[in-house]
Amino acid sequence: MMVFLKRSADVACLKHSVFEAIAADTGATLQAVMVVIIAAWSGFIGTLLAGGASITVAQLLTGTMFVIPILALGNTGLSCFLAYLVGIRLSGGTLSAVNTTQDIIETHYSAGSHQPLESSPSIGAVFRVIGFTQVPDSLGFLLGIPYVGGVAGIGLAVWGLCVYFVGLAALGITKTRALVILVTNWLVLGLLQFLLQSIGPAA
Repeated sequence: MMVFLKRSADVACLKHSVFEAIAADTGATLQAVMVVIIAAWSGFIGTLLAGGASITVAQLLTGTMFVIPILALGNTGLSCFLAYLVGIRLSGGTLSAVNTTQDIIETHYSAGSHQPLESSPSIGAVFRVIGFTQVPDSLGFLLGIPYVGGVAGIGLAVWGLCVYFVGLAALGITKTRALVILVTNWLVLGLLQFLLQSIGPAA
């Protein structure tokens, strides 16, 4: 747990080296999943507090409890696939200088993973990094606080983008390709949402 908290704090502080450690540590996959779920629930709580969603206690304790993490992990999976395809497979991205940072090596081994550090990130490494880039969203509940939500929303959006670009840079993905991945992800999600809304009334 301490490793998880320290990594989350370092991610929040935009430390490039921690993303390299996360990418190299296969044991960090579950931690990345935890970040995604915490961020999803925090954002949902913020929406509830802001009055943007209506839900009963029964719904909250049954389907919704499971649907929100599933949707969040699906979104993360889509982002991971696009980042791996565009940023790694099509450009030959590599982990930058992972063997020269003692802190990365120490964190890597202290987490219990003794696999060799990769010179080219796997899709698992990309998932772990993408998952941890959602650390700022763990404060999404702030969006529901009156007089604070608007400013918090802007701050979290900017902060999240900075973390995202730093994370992808640790995978050897350029800012230009990171922007392409981000925009493509938004477009695909928007299209899926449009299709679901179109199919919904018809069904």
